[in-house]
Amino acid sequence: MKKILPTVIALSITGCSTIFNGSTDDVNLRALGTDDRTTECIIKSNGAEYFANGRVDSVSVDRDSDDLFIRCNNETQEGIETVEPEFMGGYLFLDILWDACILTLSCPIDLATGNFYDYPDNISVEMKNKDGSENSLLLAHKEEEAIRIEKEKAEKKQKSEQNRNRSRGH
Repeated sequence: MKKILPTVIALSITGCSTIFNGSTDDVNLRALGTDDRTTECIIKSNGAEYFANGRVDSVSVDRDSDDLFIRCNNETQEGIETVEPEFMGGYLFLDILWDACILTLSCPIDLATGNFYDYPDNISVEMKNKDGSENSLLLAHKEEEAIRIEKEKAEKKQKSEQNRNRSRGH
């Protein structure tokens, strides 16, 4: 009984999204069109600031319903991007199934903490040359990014088909 009560209390003051996803979200930031110069990116959301360096970096940000505002700079280039989070309605559904959002604080907690929302796993920021000249490297990086995205989609589709075949007993 002494172990069950703290567990029940802990579950009653957290929501399904908080339990299954946690309160942070890892995003991969790609600065497209940069060369070998060090590129620094500042990510802002709801008063918090996060930092990324280089052409590709992974950053852990707090889950939130607010947009991410990203500004990347190096000596000759800059890029700005705004990213909206996606509402994960499935977790609201789980909270409702759990207790109709009445008996515990699951819905208000997930809503207040922003844990009903998810940022994309991959975020790209297009870098423009500060002097206004054409950024030829940007086109090459965009093509690489499109190929990478198509490859990820194909891998997900293949895994989904494998799982479907396994569940059918093939």
